[in-house]
Amino acid sequence: MDKIFKIEKYLFYLLVFSIPFQIRVFVYEWGAKRDEFFSAFFYFTDALILAIFFLWIFRGFKMKIEKYDYFLFGFLFVFLFSVLNMEYLSFGFYQILKLLEFVLLYFYIKSNMKYFNLNTILYIFVFSGVFQALLGIFQFLTQGSLGFKYLGETNLSAQIPGVAKIDTTDGKIMRPYGTFTHPNVLAAYLFFSLAFFYLLLKDKVFKLQIKKFFTLQTGFWFDVSIFFVLFLGFFLTFSRSVFLVFALFSLTLFLKSKKKSLVRKYIVLSAILFLIFSAVFSNEFYPRVNILNDSENLNFRMIYKETAVNFISENTLFGVGPGNFVNSSKVLNIFPENMSWAYQPVHNTYFLIASEIGIFGFLFFLAFLVFLMINLNKFQKNGNFKMIFLGILFSVALLFFSDHYFWDLQQGKLMFWFFLGILAWYGSNNKV
Repeated sequence: MDKIFKIEKYLFYLLVFSIPFQIRVFVYEWGAKRDEFFSAFFYFTDALILAIFFLWIFRGFKMKIEKYDYFLFGFLFVFLFSVLNMEYLSFGFYQILKLLEFVLLYFYIKSNMKYFNLNTILYIFVFSGVFQALLGIFQFLTQGSLGFKYLGETNLSAQIPGVAKIDTTDGKIMRPYGTFTHPNVLAAYLFFSLAFFYLLLKDKVFKLQIKKFFTLQTGFWFDVSIFFVLFLGFFLTFSRSVFLVFALFSLTLFLKSKKKSLVRKYIVLSAILFLIFSAVFSNEFYPRVNILNDSENLNFRMIYKETAVNFISENTLFGVGPGNFVNSSKVLNIFPENMSWAYQPVHNTYFLIASEIGIFGFLFFLAFLVFLMINLNKFQKNGNFKMIFLGILFSVALLFFSDHYFWDLQQGKLMFWFFLGILAWYGSNNKV
């Protein structure tokens, strides 16, 4: 049994490192053309999760349930009813399977974290972030993909339609992706990595000690190098929403940290680096932060929001169906045929949930997050952990207003439910 559990632990650590990888095989499509939001894929991370679940069941399936989890069960119940209203029931049941996968991952982490080392998990996440930051930096420098297709890297170039770009005086400049589906998702992942870096700061150095893997007593310059790579990769995504959220997160953490704490020093360093990078990459930075230069993107976002409001008003109780926002939008013929690429989910997770699942599902989901946050606020141990975990959760809640990847993209959902699982476990084990 011990050997089997060791395999399960290593699979989980591999899953944590593999969150950014977009390795997948196509399974089925419901539309006439292969549509990212109307097709089924099987990911490498799905295989890892299934293997972990199988071993969990084999050693005795035990699930830890708190009072606030009943709001999650209510959300699942409404989700099921929403599926029954869909035209493509098979697509709806695929959405149910995907939601169950991530909800079970949440319960797995929450119920089994006592067998894992939290610091080890955070170290693995941070070094996965370093790898993604390096990929992003070199993608930006070469203005193209690097040949990591086997890890799910997208075919990238400033000349390819649909690839995220910035209009500058020197022409179009491609934003880096790492192995993610979009630069904004890479930015969110590196935001998590930077926050976890702050959590792992101890004494005067970033001490790296992973039992049974390797032990490394790092020094000042190693720590600064790790932070520099993470922050440069983060900056080069030019993600406005994540920049703003990171600034609010850093300011709050700075004000609440001890005056001479190492976290404060790194926050000051991040502010200095941001100013330096803004000057060095001014040709890309200023056109990106000038929202008036991005009127086309803003117009699209307004169209998506108006469509969402229309769906909510006409399908208030159970929505248009899970994952069905894009397909329902196409029925309305919002864009001409040569602009099929423009059909996307509304860039607001709250609107997206309400329009796809309905108002009851939205309220259950919101209540689950609120009471999870209240439970987290009952910590009496490890104030630094409490402060940073609360900051990350508030940051995710703010990012919900500007994008949709935590709800409908594999890597975004993995980040979201992984973090909620750790949050729930930490809250239930550190109460007043």
